[in-house]
Amino acid sequence: MKKTVKVFTFIDRDTSPFLETWINYYSKLQNSSLAILHKNKLTPIIEANYPNVHFIDVSDYYNNISSTSYIPPNKIFTEYQAKFLLSYDRVIYTDLDEFIVHEDLNSVIQSDFDPCLVTTGVEIVQTIGKEDGVDFNKSIISQRSNMIYSI
Repeated sequence: MKKTVKVFTFIDRDTSPFLETWINYYSKLQNSSLAILHKNKLTPIIEANYPNVHFIDVSDYYNNISSTSYIPPNKIFTEYQAKFLLSYDRVIYTDLDEFIVHEDLNSVIQSDFDPCLVTTGVEIVQTIGKEDGVDFNKSIISQRSNMIYSI
């Protein structure tokens, strides 16, 4: 039986250049559902453009922190991960500008693995004016000349 997958992220404004790319990339996963947590009122156009994405207002979590803070409290992600795990077999969180890339990501997600899977990070940097946008039909690393490797 195919495992169900919930992929979620957080945005603090609706003008991110990564929003459409993130939605398009992760919506290709089999048996997946996407959710975007946000703290500011989104324009109605954003939600209308993506009717299959679950937008969740988490503004209430910010009542007791500085109004200048743009970093969400960790408890938001922990609580939503736990909530999503009640209905989905797999729950994935990524920042809006992060993509888990694998030759066959669907197979990895559908396989049996430890409850906590840690990915290796590669910060791939686009040289504006010299490199085109990402083509997800090609190797991402082959499209960039600069990256930072991290574990």
